[in-house]
Amino acid sequence: MSLRGLLRSFRLKVGAISRGRYNMRVRDFVEGNAMLEAATTLPMLKSRAALRVELADLEGEGRGFAQDDLVCRLLMTMHSPMPLGPLAFHRLIIGAVVALTF
Repeated sequence: MSLRGLLRSFRLKVGAISRGRYNMRVRDFVEGNAMLEAATTLPMLKSRAALRVELADLEGEGRGFAQDDLVCRLLMTMHSPMPLGPLAFHRLIIGAVVALTF
């Protein structure tokens, strides 16, 4: 279940909004509705924030792995939506070569 879907069932439409303003917009919508605040929306906002922090940490570790590897640094000069793309590509090629040598 998504927050957007939950709010839509109460005829509240979040619409297109940036990530930074999403939490504030949802809090504005549920303000005054004790059931939405306590039972669903606030716990979901807390878990969403925790997931964003964990994702940022994981991405930072992946960037570190990619920057430590010489081949990945070279591959990072190519266009990729994120730095983990070259790391995944490099690990895939190494895995295939290792598998073929045995």
